[in-house]
Amino acid sequence: MRMGTAKTDLVLTAVPAWRRWLLLGALFALGSLYIAAYGLFVLKSRNFIDVQRNGRATEFARAHVTALPLHMTFGEGQSGTGALGGGWYNPEGGGVWSASTDAWIHLSIADGDSDFDLQLNAIPFLVRHHSRIRVTVDVNDTVLGSWERRPTSAGEPMRMRVPHSTARSGRLIIHLHIDKPASPRQVGSSDDFRQLGVFLTSLDLVSS
Repeated sequence: MRMGTAKTDLVLTAVPAWRRWLLLGALFALGSLYIAAYGLFVLKSRNFIDVQRNGRATEFARAHVTALPLHMTFGEGQSGTGALGGGWYNPEGGGVWSASTDAWIHLSIADGDSDFDLQLNAIPFLVRHHSRIRVTVDVNDTVLGSWERRPTSAGEPMRMRVPHSTARSGRLIIHLHIDKPASPRQVGSSDDFRQLGVFLTSLDLVSS
């Protein structure tokens, strides 16, 4: 056993230091490449799912042109679930949770000759160790508002004016960006592992 150990030590000693560092660097680069490839795969998969869901929501909106005033609810089995694009979990009894930093709603309206007032009724996920969240909303790529929500303002609706120039096509793509979604398990409030941003219950759209 001692002879085998000495022989092994001799072989290791014979390997130049620069080769050992080169091997270590190659292993590190390979590991980094694997992590980057996995991250890209997850991102692309999520983007693919969002594209698919946005496509279905677009088709639903085209087939369900709505008149104003519009009140749409998003609980399980309710009127607005077909309008939900990417970025949402499955609807629940009273509404639907956003599933990532970006979520979409697709609408088609019959009357686009004026400005509109849009109100989103959504409750953010806020707890003691996750007490602030910011939601930015754009419609057809036009940013219409940004709201910081804390426990004292959690129940306030998000109201915005949609200009006629933005909505004249009759097609509305409402995009919510949530800057700090978190999972209840991550912040210690429950065992729910989902990344939660806002719980959307309904929206209202009326002519200005």
